[in-house]
Amino acid sequence: MKYVILLALCGLALSQPSKRFAGFGISTVGGNLGCVVTGDKLFVNGLEGRELTDDEQSELKEYQVKLGAFREELRAVVEQRKADLEARRSGAAPASTSKPTANPEPPKKPSFCSEQTTTQYIFDGCKVQNNMVYVGSTFARKLSDSEIEELKQFDKEMTVYQKSVSANLEQQLGELFGAAFSGQTQIARATPEPVSTSATPAAPPKTPNFCTLIV
Repeated sequence: MKYVILLALCGLALSQPSKRFAGFGISTVGGNLGCVVTGDKLFVNGLEGRELTDDEQSELKEYQVKLGAFREELRAVVEQRKADLEARRSGAAPASTSKPTANPEPPKKPSFCSEQTTTQYIFDGCKVQNNMVYVGSTFARKLSDSEIEELKQFDKEMTVYQKSVSANLEQQLGELFGAAFSGQTQIARATPEPVSTSATPAAPPKTPNFCTLIV
């Protein structure tokens, strides 16, 4: 059901003239979302950023050590669970009879890779990241002070709108599949009743005019 909800939300997002996502915390194989450091140069969501300061390079080294330890802990947990699963399949006693080990917590991301830094807003013709406008992957300009305030307001309104859409969608799914979720069974009707919703999603916020796409 989670996949259905995600697909529905994606469809709603694509119907809007502007889209927003946060690259923070996303990891994809071969992808470029989030922060990437090579040498002393920082890239955010695939866009060339800046060179790290001496303090930031020290912070990165500390993060790399913690990241290595996290990966080793995670590998050990995965191997233990794999061994337990194989033991159960063969009818033998699991190698570990204690409570299942929880996944280790990943290290805190460096300060130069904060959510504010990695949040990206995609509009028709351009995208805005860290208060800078990009056309494709090319830096175009910085937002003015008034535009920064406009973007902050858009972010607040978009957050409210997204929560409203999500709540409305959950309500509709609950009305459609409530009986199945609660374990009850009902006799199918020849003519199903229309789905009624008591709440109407908030209107989408007005898109800021940071660039003009010629169509």
